[in-house]
Amino acid sequence: MRMKAESSILRDLKQILSYKKLFLLIGGESISSMGDWFTTIALSILLFQQSDSPIGIGLLFSIRMLPPILFGMFLGQRSGSKEAIPP
Repeated sequence: MRMKAESSILRDLKQILSYKKLFLLIGGESISSMGDWFTTIALSILLFQQSDSPIGIGLLFSIRMLPPILFGMFLGQRSGSKEAIPP
């Protein structure tokens, strides 16, 4: 039974990866996300070198997480509604 499940998962994964545009979207989003985190880490290093304050680094990471916390719930609810889906 386990072999059937594994082969089913591999077949589904191959099917998903066969969609070139989806693969490019996921790849581009991954690269963009890594770039965002590299920027945040570089800013935290620069902030620590300039101010020598760990509180400033904590504030930087808190501010970075603020938009997903504030808007994520509302935008997720909006995207899940029937109005957001085009006909």
